Amino acid sequence: MESNIHRYLVRLTPLGTYFFGGEVTFGDGTTQNYLVHSQLLPQAAALLGVMRYAVLASHGLLETGDHEADAERRKRYPSLIGQTFDMENPSSDGYGIIKRLSPVFIEKKGHLFTPRPADYGCSVRFSDDGHTSFTSAEERPLISIEGDIRYTSEWISEDGATILSKADIFLTEQRVGITRKPGVPDDKSFFKQTVVRLADGCSFCFTVDTSEPLSGLPSIVQLGGDRSLSHLELEPCSDDIVKRFSPLHCEGRLVLLSDAYLPTAAEWQAFDFVWGESVTNRYTANAHKSRRKSLLYHLLSRGSVVYHRDSAALNGLLAENPLNRIGLNIFI
Repeated sequence: MESNIHRYLVRLTPLGTYFFGGEVTFGDGTTQNYLVHSQLLPQAAALLGVMRYAVLASHGLLETGDHEADAERRKRYPSLIGQTFDMENPSSDGYGIIKRLSPVFIEKKGHLFTPRPADYGCSVRFSDDGHTSFTSAEERPLISIEGDIRYTSEWISEDGATILSKADIFLTEQRVGITRKPGVPDDKSFFKQTVVRLADGCSFCFTVDTSEPLSGLPSIVQLGGDRSLSHLELEPCSDDIVKRFSPLHCEGRLVLLSDAYLPTAAEWQAFDFVWGESVTNRYTANAHKSRRKSLLYHLLSRGSVVYHRDSAALNGLLAENPLNRIGLNIFI
């Protein structure tokens, strides 16, 4: 860590249920969905938004509705919180004084947890005796998988010693209802929503690196599609919490501690074997002063593993990437 960088451990503890959207939300302005499920973890862009809000609040620069005064406040925004995150063109120097976010983890009883690697308990071997091809793309080496393939959602501690089930961390609740404007009947307003609540003793946890010390941040922030409240705690941190998960590393493959985005399928196809799942990431960007557009991306989910017999190919994934600045594309 550079000498002029200040690192903090951030804990976000939801005060009730929450809803984090992915692809299926109540709508993006052009479509409407009636059966929606919350994702378990907040997206990287959402956490960046929380920190940008907290920085503005700590400097007394939140908008008040006074147009003239707000215009003066906004002049300071670029230096403090930078520009809006863009998946296709991420900043290589952070966002104002916010220089880097780590991936978000679950903290429980002093330990950090991440989704269990997809190949946990298995051995993957490549064979030189033959090749296979599922498309017209180049042939792939034959692989064999030995061990107990586990399809359940499990979470593993940073030292690899503790496994928790999804139910040990996340509790789901369903809500059924109708939303409508007062006095205006609308048959399309029925909904069924699955929201999530963290189990007792659990929090979201990540680090933030800043070029200036942070103080006076709000203790309560809004997060998620339903703007649910979370308690925010901040404490100085000297170590790299990503490196705490080093025991999960194995030679010949990398495991994802965050979601990862590579712009083209060809980039993923360059590896011998990718074992994991796709996760959707939708965020709303300002397309024009009067218009907003919803952008959908498919990412490789955390816990996925990438294999290649050439270590140089894997090292390319470890090279600095602008998306690392908000906690995406983090491999170990």
